[in-house]
Amino acid sequence: MREVRRQERLLREQWEAAQGQARRWGGVGDGQRRILAQLLVLTARGWRLLVGRARSGDVLVVGPGGVFVVGIGDEVRDEAAAGLLAATKVAESAVASLGMSPVAVQPVMVQAGQGPDGGHERIRVLGEQEVGRVLLAQPRRLRAESVRAIADHLERVLPDREGVVLELGTVSSSQGDPDGLFDVDGLREAALEGARRAPIEQWMTFLPPDQVALVRRNWSGPARISGPAGTGKTVVALHRAAHLARRTTGRILYVTFANNLPRVQSTFLRTMAPAVADRVDFRSLHSWAQEFLQERGVPVRLNGDKSETAFSLAWKDHGRESRLVQIDPGPAYWREEIDYVIKGRGLTRFEDYAAVLRKRRKAGLHRTQRQSVWELYEEYEARRRERGVHDFNDVLSLALAEVSEEGGGTPYAAVIVDEVQDLTLVGVRLLHALVGNAPNGLLLVGDGQQSVYPGGFRLTDAGIDIV
Repeated sequence: MREVRRQERLLREQWEAAQGQARRWGGVGDGQRRILAQLLVLTARGWRLLVGRARSGDVLVVGPGGVFVVGIGDEVRDEAAAGLLAATKVAESAVASLGMSPVAVQPVMVQAGQGPDGGHERIRVLGEQEVGRVLLAQPRRLRAESVRAIADHLERVLPDREGVVLELGTVSSSQGDPDGLFDVDGLREAALEGARRAPIEQWMTFLPPDQVALVRRNWSGPARISGPAGTGKTVVALHRAAHLARRTTGRILYVTFANNLPRVQSTFLRTMAPAVADRVDFRSLHSWAQEFLQERGVPVRLNGDKSETAFSLAWKDHGRESRLVQIDPGPAYWREEIDYVIKGRGLTRFEDYAAVLRKRRKAGLHRTQRQSVWELYEEYEARRRERGVHDFNDVLSLALAEVSEEGGGTPYAAVIVDEVQDLTLVGVRLLHALVGNAPNGLLLVGDGQQSVYPGGFRLTDAGIDIV
């Protein structure tokens, strides 16, 4: 109890000192002074505050939760929001050389008064009474030495700003050694090494410089990021999603092939960038396509079990005794042929199938063998239609047709595709159709330097010219 009373007394002393210090700053209103006083109190707890030398405009706050660009006003006007976002871009560029992701630089608008009277899709809006509490409650991203070094770096590269601290007779020991500085290379290596040992919420704050460059880069059209497993492709994609959400007004679609990944990735992004997390839709490709069709009144009767039964019966009548068993006696190979080469590429005529290149399929097929495959496919389709059901390929084909008819009229400003090497040609065409060749519109992320995808297609077959 004695310690609690001591902490309460210390906080009152700090608050009174902060109010007196803020009152000495000219050119600011009463509401701005009260908010600046709250931020000054944070500096006694290891945070750093950088203000404009004219004591006006936004302020930079650096602490364990990251870098915050804080604007202060009576309401969130378009002009003020634009200025705050511009200042955030400047701060992002300033810390990129340290290996810090733009995700860790967050714009915050604080409204003088009891609480916020509205929101903004790219800026977190807080009320006067909650700003200090909210900043202190942020997940820990930075260690104390990183806070000091980043703030020192910002003060050096942004000459229009200067650091201010709470002026007390004694400064809390939590502020640490004020002379502890890192050079840029040393800070980057220390941050990355610390991040490798830390939980995912912390190591997602720092990236190697080449990955930071990918997150912030402007592409003139579709782009691809590829590399072996474990090289950080998904981390880059998540940072990219948050970065784009701040730069655009439309929604961002983040797609994976697997059903279990979207929930996990959504949780990570909400921790990394809570202000924009609601503007990024994490979905598996097929679940998104089903919902898209349902919203537009297109009947979808997906039934995997009945589709499997339809194929089993088709194999029994048109596969098991055919010439195909001489090439591969197992039905699984021929089911893949239908799923990836025929339906996965959207082929509906035998002549198209007879002419298509089947790269990376283990067995070459001449025309008569392809005719046998086509007969198996047609029997499967007949059996499936008898049961009145769709398979997974049908869902994507229906969605592609719907998007094409609408001329790509979807709400997405950008689409990010993780594990693209698992998608069929129809799936890739569908996602490309959502954004076309718009700058920064489509990002494909996948394993290796793979240029041939399931069913033997290349990205050029989908009309995608990688820049």
